[in-house]
Amino acid sequence: MYSYAKQNLECEKCRKHLTPAEILSKSVYFARPLSILHTACPHCAAKLEVEVKDDRLTIGGIDGFPGPCFIALSTETVAGLSISPAEQGSVTITLAGQTFKVGTSPANVQLNKAATAGRTIASRLKWSSYMNPRIQNLKAFLGAIVGGITIDFLIGGTSASFVGNLGVVSLIAGFALLLFGAPHSNPRTAMIGWGALGLTVGIFTPVIVLLMLYAG
Repeated sequence: MYSYAKQNLECEKCRKHLTPAEILSKSVYFARPLSILHTACPHCAAKLEVEVKDDRLTIGGIDGFPGPCFIALSTETVAGLSISPAEQGSVTITLAGQTFKVGTSPANVQLNKAATAGRTIASRLKWSSYMNPRIQNLKAFLGAIVGGITIDFLIGGTSASFVGNLGVVSLIAGFALLLFGAPHSNPRTAMIGWGALGLTVGIFTPVIVLLMLYAG
């Protein structure tokens, strides 16, 4: 791995040899998904990007073309190196009995917060939607109205009798479900019933509007 790179850790600016402990002690933050440790040279304070992978530390830089990858400059196998996740996206790096806790990057912090907030909002909306049958019934009713109007415009001119019969059947079915289908104990029955009534409204509304216009 990285056979083209120098086989000992070296600062790319001052060219001084760096020990793994020196690199880890100056760590600023850890960035995923490439497992890059952002740190600094203890000799010249130059900013360094260090890949932490398996039992190896590699100094280099991130290249973004044609896709994100890491270009190694110097690398070294480190016995006893291990990395494990910690709270809030940070990581714990262990080396020869020493433990280094490194926080995640500011960008990752913001992304994690945004993702957490998004999941919370989505969960609450989904939960409230399922817990409130009225919302489900309203959605079914309005959606069916749109469906009925769409059917009118698509086939109402060529199959008026079929569309009219569909409106009558959906009206009867809707009332039957709401009156005799135990909608209070079976929310799905209520939702289907309101959907059937909404389909009736959607089918007959354009006809009623046209009759009113002609009558006026």
